[in-house]
Amino acid sequence: MSILIQIGLLYLALIALILFSRWQRRRINKMVGETLLLMVMGSVTCRFLRPGRKFSWWWPRALLITPTRFVVYNFTIYWRIFSFTPEQLQWVGLPDAYNEGYNQFWLHVEKEGKWYVLQIRGYKYNNRRLLLALRRFAFDRTDQVGAYRRRRGDIHFGPVQAEPAAQDIHGAWTLAVPVNLYLMPRYLVILQGNTVLRKIPVTTIQEIGALRRLDEPSAAGLVRFRAEEETFAFALAQHEALAEALATAAKRTLEEPLERKQKALDDDDLEDEDWLDEFEASEPPRKNQAG
Repeated sequence: MSILIQIGLLYLALIALILFSRWQRRRINKMVGETLLLMVMGSVTCRFLRPGRKFSWWWPRALLITPTRFVVYNFTIYWRIFSFTPEQLQWVGLPDAYNEGYNQFWLHVEKEGKWYVLQIRGYKYNNRRLLLALRRFAFDRTDQVGAYRRRRGDIHFGPVQAEPAAQDIHGAWTLAVPVNLYLMPRYLVILQGNTVLRKIPVTTIQEIGALRRLDEPSAAGLVRFRAEEETFAFALAQHEALAEALATAAKRTLEEPLERKQKALDDDDLEDEDWLDEFEASEPPRKNQAG
C-alpha cells in the first residue's frame, strides 16, 4: 500500500472521527439540553473518597456538566456512576500546590446526608476547561471554590477515628461512641461512616488546644476547641496533628481574599491570582511599558 493511500485513509478516519464527535455532541444536547462541558473518556481520571472507606482506583472517566447537574460517567453517557447539583457542592480546591503539568482537583459533595470527595486529575488544558465550567456551574456559590494556581494546597486532614469526650467536675474524661473527623478547607465534618452528623464551619473554630489526659496519662490525647458557642473535645492518637491542622485552617480563613491587581501582571504575579479572575481576562496579561 502506497504512502498516499495510507495518508488518505488516515485523513478519512480523522474526518469520520470529527463528524462522529459532532453528531454525539448534538445528540447529547438534545438529551440533556444546555451543556457547560463535555469531557470524553480519557480526558481526565477520577476516583472517589467516602470517609471511613478506602480510596477507589484512578480510572479514566467521562464528565458532563450542565447548569443544573455535574455527572460522572463510565465509558458512555448511558452509564452514570455519580452526579450532584450545584447546591450539593461544598468546595472545590487543590490538595497540592498548582503546577504546570498534572493537577488534582477535589470536589467535596454532600448528597443525601452523606459526604463524598470526587478527585479529578488532568493536564493543564483540560484543567482550564474544567474550572471554567465549574465557575459557571456554581456561579452563585463562588465561595465554595478555592483559589487557583496558589503556591500551596488546601488543608485536608483525615478522616480519622476519634471519640467525643466530656469532662466531669472532678476532671475525669468520659468517652462516647467513636466518630470519624474529616477536616477540609470549609468545615470540620463529623461523620458516622460517611453519614454526616454535623458540619462545624472552620471560621467559627477558636481556642484550639492539644492536651494529655491527667486521669489516664497513657491514653490517647485530646484535642479541644470552641465553635458555635460550644466546647468540643475528641480523644484520638493524632491529637497534636489534628490540633495543628485546625489552627492552620482557622488561620487561613482570616487571610484577606485574593484580589485581582489593577496593574498588569507578570508571570510571577499570576501565580497568586485567583482563578476566578484569571478566566475573566479576554487576553493574557501584558507587562507595563515604561513611558
